[in-house]
Amino acid sequence: MFSTATKKFLSETEGGNTWTWWTNSEVGHNQEAFKELKTLFPEGVPFDTPKPTRLMKRILDIASDRDSVILDFFSGSATMADAVIQKNNEDNGHRRFILIQVPEKATGRYSTLTEIGEERIRRAGKKIKSDIEAENAQLTLDGTPKKVPDIGFRVLRVDDSNYEDRRKLVDEYSQKDIDDDVDITKMDRSDLDLLFEALPKFQLPYSSKIDVLSGGEFDGHTVYSVNDGQLLACFEDSIPESLVRAMAAFRLRPSYVLVSENGFLNSAARTNFTEIFKQSADEKTGATQIRII
Repeated sequence: MFSTATKKFLSETEGGNTWTWWTNSEVGHNQEAFKELKTLFPEGVPFDTPKPTRLMKRILDIASDRDSVILDFFSGSATMADAVIQKNNEDNGHRRFILIQVPEKATGRYSTLTEIGEERIRRAGKKIKSDIEAENAQLTLDGTPKKVPDIGFRVLRVDDSNYEDRRKLVDEYSQKDIDDDVDITKMDRSDLDLLFEALPKFQLPYSSKIDVLSGGEFDGHTVYSVNDGQLLACFEDSIPESLVRAMAAFRLRPSYVLVSENGFLNSAARTNFTEIFKQSADEKTGATQIRII
């Protein structure tokens, strides 16, 4: 019996097979991981079986580059996030991470494993920042200070919609039902809850930059600016015309505007809102898309 096989040289591929036997001298071990957590949590390690960051960094070396998005479906004590921050500090990378973890119950100071991971990321970022600042303080006059990598992160939870489902058959509706259904926003939801639920509808990622605009022309009102004004959102009741005009005049011109149904006293105010944005449009930047929730 004879068989044929394709032969490829290393120069013809993007890489080679990785050696699958990783010794603890190369990627660490549980005792090392425990000591790492002890450094971050000197008051007491909150997790018994962490993984070493050297193991995570080996995985990053093999399967990522400096601009990768790293997804960890079983984040545990957030070792991967810690490793990503360290790796970015080492090679000036811009890796980002997405960690997923069910809120499994924990014992001690933290009620869930998720809370342990959140606190670890905070402390790991704070340690990196402190180490870099101490290193920069020792520089000579002609030395170049090192930049602190991005150590920020957001915590989002999976939940049901911010709005109550009051759908009924037509013949089941009364006038009172129609009046009551003007606002179906759940009472325990915040403005940021409403904003984050809306982001995918505008094809904006959850990692988008969000600023709160309340001073100057906004006169104490709260307006959220996403990605430096790509989206402006205001969830206040009875939005005054002065605020509408301030939003329409915002530069760079917003691509989208998001407001609440309660932002209008009546249909005339709603029409006026739309017309003000139409008048502010021009050929170069185009019109702003308006969404009312």
